[in-house]
Amino acid sequence: MQEYRKVKKIQRLSCLVGCLNRFSSGNIEIILISIHLIIIIFCIMNIFIIPWKILKNIFFPLRIVILAFLIISLICLGINLIFRRAKKLKFGYYYIGFYCSIICIGLIILDFLLILFPLYFIIKKVKEYTEQKYDYKSILAIDIFSLLILIIMLFLWYSEILNVYAKLNFTESLKEYIDSKLKFYLSQNAKIVTIEQGGKIEENCNDEGIPGKNMEYDDIISTNKAHLSVDKPIEDRKIDNSIRKSNDISNSINK
Repeated sequence: MQEYRKVKKIQRLSCLVGCLNRFSSGNIEIILISIHLIIIIFCIMNIFIIPWKILKNIFFPLRIVILAFLIISLICLGINLIFRRAKKLKFGYYYIGFYCSIICIGLIILDFLLILFPLYFIIKKVKEYTEQKYDYKSILAIDIFSLLILIIMLFLWYSEILNVYAKLNFTESLKEYIDSKLKFYLSQNAKIVTIEQGGKIEENCNDEGIPGKNMEYDDIISTNKAHLSVDKPIEDRKIDNSIRKSNDISNSINK
C-alpha cells in the first residue's frame, strides 16, 4: 500500500513536467550537463565583457558566487549520474542523490535571483561609463539568455528529483515507471477480486454438500407442520375428535 501511494504521488507531481516524463533519466542528466556548461560559458563571457571598474566592487563577487553555485550543481549532477550508472540509487546512496538534487534546485533559484536583480544596475552603470563605450545590449542579451536557461534548468532539475525519488535506472523513463507500476497494482487488484469471488462460490458449493444443512431444513419443515396443526381452528379439531371416537366404537363392535 505504501509503494502504491508513492507511485500515485509521483504521478500527481509529474504533471508539472509531463513533456519530460517520456525522456529517460539518463537523457535528462545529459541535457542538464550540457545546459550547465553553456550557462557557465555565458557567465564567464559576461565577466570579460563588463568593464572591470564596474565589476570590481560588488558585481564580480556576485558572478563568482553564481559560477560556484553552478559548479556545485554540476558536481551533484555528476554524482547522480555515477550512482545511476552503477545502479546504486536503490541502496543507501539514494538519500545522497535525493537531497543533493533538492539542494541543487535551491542553488539554481539563487543563481536566477543573483542575475536578475543586479542586471538593471549593471546595465545602468555600463550606459553611464564615459571612459570607453561598451555595447550594453550584448551584456543584456547574455544575461537574459542565462535567465531563460536557468528556468529550463529548474524544470529539468524538478524532473531529475522525481527520477531519483522513483529510483529509476539510466534507461528508464518516468512514464514507463508509472504505467508499469499502475498496471501491476491493477492486475493484483483483479486477482484479489477473482480469488474472493471464487472463495464465495466454493463456500456455497460446500454448503450444499453438508448433511447437517439438510437435516436442519427437515427440522424446520417438521416444526412448521406442528405449528400448523396447533393453529387449526377449534371446529376442525372437534371434527377430528368425533371421527376418532366413531372409529374406536366400530373397532370395539368388530371385536
